[in-house]
Amino acid sequence: MKRVFFANSLKGTLSNSEIFFLYKNIFPSKNDIVIPVSDGGDGFLNLIKFIHPSGKKKFFKTFSPDGEKMDVETFEFKNTLFIESAKIVGFLNVKDIYKNPEKRSSKGIGFILKKVYNDYKKIYLGIGGTTTFDLGAGSFELLGYETLKLPESEILIDFKKNENSIILKNLISVCDVSSPLDGRSGALTFLKQKGVKEKDLKFYESIFKYVAKKYGVSGKDFLGSGGGLGFFTHSVGGKNISCWEFLSKNIKIENLIKESDSVVINEGKFDDQSMMGKINGEIVKRSLKYGKKVFVITGEVDLKSKKLKKVLTFIILDKKSKDCKIEFFKKAKILKEIIDG
Repeated sequence: MKRVFFANSLKGTLSNSEIFFLYKNIFPSKNDIVIPVSDGGDGFLNLIKFIHPSGKKKFFKTFSPDGEKMDVETFEFKNTLFIESAKIVGFLNVKDIYKNPEKRSSKGIGFILKKVYNDYKKIYLGIGGTTTFDLGAGSFELLGYETLKLPESEILIDFKKNENSIILKNLISVCDVSSPLDGRSGALTFLKQKGVKEKDLKFYESIFKYVAKKYGVSGKDFLGSGGGLGFFTHSVGGKNISCWEFLSKNIKIENLIKESDSVVINEGKFDDQSMMGKINGEIVKRSLKYGKKVFVITGEVDLKSKKLKKVLTFIILDKKSKDCKIEFFKKAKILKEIIDG
């Protein structure tokens, strides 16, 4: 029996590298294949290290979402630089997710891009797991664009290019969701997890709709990714791609699924957002397309689709467990018993 395991990060608890080694320990058979994956957010650099083991780490000084100085790790392979947005504007770099979320800035990303844009043929930016929704205002400013922001906030409502503005045709953003900037499935969908209050959602929805209409990108895929970092990438001359497209070019992920008997994924919370272009959702779609049995190790299931609930086998983690690694190990052992019969 051939099984393929896609080790994704469990936000704030276990990295995809840690889960990769747990799977390898519990399922040591040569027929079992384990791949560390990322949808562009947490664990993106771990995925790159797996793909390019001969590459090397490179550190830069930059800024957190709250403007504090920090050092950040990137990864270099030949003439390509890989940046993980979650390491700069992610949850670990914010002290209180509910405190003034509208004042967080993406300038830490722009600060690095300004330093390196002439040094590399390609710059890959993994977008996901971000706490910012400034539509890239901070990054626009660092790259020499004139910006107009909402009063008392960092949120972009207009930008202008001038003779000093930097164009980034070598920037390729790997997006965690296919979400557009506006609309029901747009950037608004992810604001509550960034600390935005329910009462403010409609206001920000109107801002995103205004910007999307002004720049003629209403409904365009990927632009809502990372709180509008996809819109920034598009606007400075870069390209947005899906995590699935990126993995397909580097790992031949669809062939792995085709040739397997069963597929295993893991996610902190498996819900409708998981199916909005995220890597686990894309893996599920392809697995079901080829009639594969799919197992999901997760802390919570919140799906509207009754059909998906029926065809997927869920193994639920105890979120109250004090040791996440031991809890995951236990549930992976249960999975082994189920699969092995």
